[in-house]
Amino acid sequence: MKIFRSITLALAFFSKLPMPKLDWSEDNMRYLPAAFPLVGVLIGLLLQGWLWLSQVMGFGTLVFAAGLTLIPLAVTGGIHLDGFCDTADALASRAPMEKKQEILADPRTGAFAIISLAVYMTAYLAFASEWPPDPKKLAALGLVHVFSRTLVAFGIVYFPAARKDGFFALLAKAARKGPVTVVLILWLLLSLAGLYWITGWIGLIPVALVLMYSLHIRQMSIRHFGGMNGDLAGYWLQMTELILLALIGRAVVL
Repeated sequence: MKIFRSITLALAFFSKLPMPKLDWSEDNMRYLPAAFPLVGVLIGLLLQGWLWLSQVMGFGTLVFAAGLTLIPLAVTGGIHLDGFCDTADALASRAPMEKKQEILADPRTGAFAIISLAVYMTAYLAFASEWPPDPKKLAALGLVHVFSRTLVAFGIVYFPAARKDGFFALLAKAARKGPVTVVLILWLLLSLAGLYWITGWIGLIPVALVLMYSLHIRQMSIRHFGGMNGDLAGYWLQMTELILLALIGRAVVL
């Protein structure tokens, strides 16, 4: 079925799970954005497993936080963090749009990318160390990974692409916007309901902030790069997760 082929492609592209090889045809990519949040579900389940292992082994706060930091990278293979680094490098260049686009496409790593990565990982580890080792509260972090991917999936479908012949544009063109949008709205409602159940209304305030941040990402992508692409989507996802990690982390300990 087309839905299962789209799920297979989503897990193959956005995670390191071994999946059957399929063609990247429009038919197979029809529902791919709607399957993207499944990667967040997988991360959330692994975080719960890490909590159990940490309690069995008696790991301290720092080791536990390191697991919360590294598990998403292990699942995704760092694909989104790669986009974060490329985008940080391009934005720091303060160059014209054409040069920024060249920096995004350049496989070499610039100094600003390395600096931004070091700052990001340090901040992520620090905020992760504040997260309580409680199954219910840790479920909120799993929902963060689902929500962030739902948000970016909306961007894949509806944000203007930087290149009309690029992979981002191809993915948006192939998506059946009606069914995909319905599924993404369901993912969004599920994430919000879960966060409300765990944190109450205070946990939804950071969600409102990252929704506004998404509008900034849209305008930034158009202004500096002519539209969205895969690297910018990775940057968007990583920044959204860091913001929610910090703010919802405070909400779950209150």
